[in-house]
Amino acid sequence: MSTKRTLSSHALAAKQIREELKTTFSETKFSVTASCFAGGDSVHIDWTNGVTCKQVKSFVDKYQYGSFDGMNDIYEYTNNRTDISQVKYVQCQRDFTEELVLRYFTQFQATLDGWENLKTLDQTSEELLKQWSTWTARNYIYRHLNTVDLTKENLK
Repeated sequence: MSTKRTLSSHALAAKQIREELKTTFSETKFSVTASCFAGGDSVHIDWTNGVTCKQVKSFVDKYQYGSFDGMNDIYEYTNNRTDISQVKYVQCQRDFTEELVLRYFTQFQATLDGWENLKTLDQTSEELLKQWSTWTARNYIYRHLNTVDLTKENLK
């Protein structure tokens, strides 16, 4: 006798997100995990390099019921859908390989004013703060990379 396993709503939302991301962004490998906590549930999406958070959020925002209103200290359900499973929060976290960050560091050292004297990614510099509104090269590079689609087809 076999018993059919029923997925929780947050596990089902994670499964649906995983499938949609795999179809939509086949060049990027995602880790999609679901969790349940007192007062709600969430799906967390992690990946390295690949597409931007903005691109991913354009597909996965529909899986989130609404948003938290900090001014009134309430969660507002503004996106209820019956055709998909949803959770209270969908979080995206994109990381970058150190190799990629170092490549941009070398490129910026050669092309940006004030970068030629930087020896490491985490060196602080008044020049960086004044001219680039950042304290370290790593901070600036991460801010820049967050806007760049790093899929193979876009790096050619």
